[in-house]
Amino acid sequence: MSNRIESLCKKYTDLTPEDIIMIQQEASRLKEYCDSTKKDIFIDCPCREEYEAVVVAECLTEDSPYDKSTVGFIVREKDEPAVFRTFRYGIATDAVEAKVFQKDELRGNMIQWVKPILNEKKVIGVLIFEHQNENRAEQQIESPDRDSKAYWLGEFVDEGVLLVDSDGMIKYRNKAAYQIFRQQGYLYDIYGREYSGISLNGKIHVPTGQNETIEKVLSGGRYFRIKTRKLENNQGYVVIIRDITRLKQNEKELILKSTAIQEIHHRIKNNLQMIMSLLQMQKRRVTDQEMSSILQDTMSRIMSISMTHEILLNKGIDEVNLSEVVNKLVEHYNMINDGCGCRVSIILEGDDVFVNSEMSSTIALIVNELIQNCFKYAFIGRSQGKIRIHISHGFMGYANIVIQDDGVGFDVNEHGSSLGLRIVKSLVQDKCKGRLEIQSDEYGTSTMFDFRTK
Repeated sequence: MSNRIESLCKKYTDLTPEDIIMIQQEASRLKEYCDSTKKDIFIDCPCREEYEAVVVAECLTEDSPYDKSTVGFIVREKDEPAVFRTFRYGIATDAVEAKVFQKDELRGNMIQWVKPILNEKKVIGVLIFEHQNENRAEQQIESPDRDSKAYWLGEFVDEGVLLVDSDGMIKYRNKAAYQIFRQQGYLYDIYGREYSGISLNGKIHVPTGQNETIEKVLSGGRYFRIKTRKLENNQGYVVIIRDITRLKQNEKELILKSTAIQEIHHRIKNNLQMIMSLLQMQKRRVTDQEMSSILQDTMSRIMSISMTHEILLNKGIDEVNLSEVVNKLVEHYNMINDGCGCRVSIILEGDDVFVNSEMSSTIALIVNELIQNCFKYAFIGRSQGKIRIHISHGFMGYANIVIQDDGVGFDVNEHGSSLGLRIVKSLVQDKCKGRLEIQSDEYGTSTMFDFRTK
């Protein structure tokens, strides 16, 4: 038996040689325990995986429900919650149901009493006393004082409520608390029992003058928020247990969805960049100047949309600061500016306005069109020029952006139907649900558009 224990511990656990010797010594007493208690006796040791344990030794009674040895089997917390409670807190756990399988078949529900095997303060294994539960319909005990206000108040809350006296005995539990512990495998009603034998958070008494709130994940993957509050005059304490499993599941789903959204933004950005590369290749092969200009404008529009997805990819949330998007556009045009005959400086100022990804892409496209128009038409015959972009919160759920240049200006009525401005007008009206204002004279052009932020 000793060699088998050593082999299993080395294979599945992180126990030290000294720990293994102590487990072997405890295993040598199993026959004595089995004969005196008339129960099946097992020793489980914690595996490297947090929610798994390995059976390293056993002693079965003559009428044991097990027809084969369980030594070497891997057990999991959802099937044997008492074992893992004792692993976690280093204290005994009494009368908790466990599911027993052999050959992947449920062989029955057992009742387990579990005691820790300690090497100093470290739990190196557990001693399990087990017998079959032949009568699962246990008697539920009613708490006293059914006519008191405290009783009726406790029955009308969703949280489990326990009142524990100064001696550590449970003097009251509501139905919600009964159901919580029943789901955790506690076969007998917890009313009247010692809190030390059933506490979900491992705490037996609350330190003097202190309260605490903790979160725990227990068997079956259920999460609980446990509040412990000390009563006045050292009369004990109240324990409030709230099942927050659905909340935790929603948090995990949000994380998964956030990861999926990031992957989508990553793919969109890569696809847009691929399209830009194809257009760039096509542009190099085009000899017609007008067609080359059209391809360049198209590439610029695609680039403006791609920038939003790049920012979303880095942020990991579906909310974008417009200043970041516009600043990337400014950096792009500064690089183009280096190769132009006219030196144009672009100034970005104003507020941090946050919008969702769809609105951000729309606004990036609008701003790109307006900057593009400035470069094409505002500074004809000039050696230098200036573009000022101002973002402001606005009011009543609308923000606005003003793009102003000090160029030569143009006749809005005569040239206001160009493709670029038609795109801008359409996007502002249909996507932004806003309005567009253009003012131009010989001192420059100012274009303002607003958009919904809420």
